[in-house]
Amino acid sequence: MKLLLDHPKVCVALFEAVHEGLPWNALNPEDLQAAARTLGWNGKVRSALQVHGERILEPHETGDADGFFLEAGQAGLVRHADCFPVVVADPEKSLAVVLHCGWRGCALHLARQGVQRLLRAGSRPTNLIAAIGPGIGASDFEVGPEVLANFPAAVHTHTSRGTPSIDLPAYLVQELDAAGVSRTRITCDLRSTLGDLNLHSHRRDGSRSGRMATFCTVSPYDGVP
Repeated sequence: MKLLLDHPKVCVALFEAVHEGLPWNALNPEDLQAAARTLGWNGKVRSALQVHGERILEPHETGDADGFFLEAGQAGLVRHADCFPVVVADPEKSLAVVLHCGWRGCALHLARQGVQRLLRAGSRPTNLIAAIGPGIGASDFEVGPEVLANFPAAVHTHTSRGTPSIDLPAYLVQELDAAGVSRTRITCDLRSTLGDLNLHSHRRDGSRSGRMATFCTVSPYDGVP
């Protein structure tokens, strides 16, 4: 387990391919339960079938989605293996959004929409903190022209083999910054899933790939910033 954000009111934890020395896979319900216990969380953890879209579920909603809006006393997770987990939180109001951002979600401005959801709930940009977990790095993310066309030239780059690529972490930082989250309050884990054997990678392992999970827990609101 690695903590991406550790705040008294908001905890964001990444569970990788190995946890406590053993293989770990977020597709295994028992592994998920054990992970929640590791965080000291005994309540419900919201999750969904992720479909590479732009839907962010409200607290009362269920269904397929790639994000959750969390209120005080709630927890949520996204599963990922090359896509990027993104969490934006407002510790003062005990609110957060948890997002699953592959290239399609990035192109749909999912990260920016997550910030906007917090702002509509009354968050102030100066109170927001964010974390971007590991995904496929630009040096490994070979793409075709149909993907390049969805992104500005500023994040077009090349893989280590010289083929076209998109720098998705840089794009996500730009999206969060444009939505109002200061770059100084964004934490990034820049490991590339394809090259790091401690991380699951669908592009590397295909149908044999497991999934990581990024959990976010939000403490009950006590009225104290």
